[in-house]
Amino acid sequence: MLKVLRDLARFARPYPWALPSLVFLGLFASLAEGFGIGLLIPLLAALSLMIVALIGVKTLVHAVDLKVATAWVGRVARDLRVAASRQLLHVGYSWFARSEQGYLLNVLDTQTYRASDGLLWLATTITNLCTVVVFLALLSVLSWQLALVEHGQVERLLRSGGP
Repeated sequence: MLKVLRDLARFARPYPWALPSLVFLGLFASLAEGFGIGLLIPLLAALSLMIVALIGVKTLVHAVDLKVATAWVGRVARDLRVAASRQLLHVGYSWFARSEQGYLLNVLDTQTYRASDGLLWLATTITNLCTVVVFLALLSVLSWQLALVEHGQVERLLRSGGP
């Protein structure tokens, strides 16, 4: 898994703005959602317009986050296909003669798609981890006792590999 991430990181290097943007947008969207939900509980009647506005802001920021992620993944996927194509241009004719045509198409199409799909998973995971961090912080502010219990549950889930 680490080797795959290192290989993907090599193609993501030309876009140093992408990961910090994803983290910032993910944290901002989670904060907006968390404050919107946090305001919902004690001040429902008085601040309903603010709650709706924050949830709307969260939705807009999440859409921008998704746009940044897909633009980044698209560019990296293009770079992967270009790199694979360039590599094929430097291979000798004897290699082409020995290789199946379907294999070459599989590498250019399916394998680069899988790599970019993994990168999209990484971008989504970064945003989701930002949400977990923000919600745990907000939960700590609201009730540190409940936050400790929830922290233990999250830790247990991470160690077990899922729900």
